[in-house]
Amino acid sequence: KSLAVTVQVDPELPLMETDGGKFQQILYNLFSNAVKFTPPRGQITVRAWRLGEEEMTIAVSDTGPGIPEADQEIIFEKFHQLDSTATREHGGTGLGLSISRELAHMLGGRISVESKLGEGATFTVALPLRPPQPEPSAEP
Repeated sequence: KSLAVTVQVDPELPLMETDGGKFQQILYNLFSNAVKFTPPRGQITVRAWRLGEEEMTIAVSDTGPGIPEADQEIIFEKFHQLDSTATREHGGTGLGLSISRELAHMLGGRISVESKLGEGATFTVALPLRPPQPEPSAEP
């Protein structure tokens, strides 16, 4: 597809303690969606930076078709795809974003999208630099 991919990582970004498999799956899902929906000769940008003292943020932006504002929350639902017709252009099960949101929550973080129709989309994941501590047991 001749896509231009740019990666921008803040050089001051500290190491993060997290479940590497879950983190990798989130990044894979977001990046593969960006590749899938970006037209030939488009642009994908992956950025990572620190957010405050306790979090880091990763954003994956593309120059794809964008997502209508009314659909920006429902795309995170299981099996939901914006084009569910039999002749839809892009394949997939509609589970990637739902799984990514679940994994982000399991890691103590959150995922969101910003998009304008015709102007691409940016998916942002904010995760703690250290895993959340389990609540102390109420048992004596």
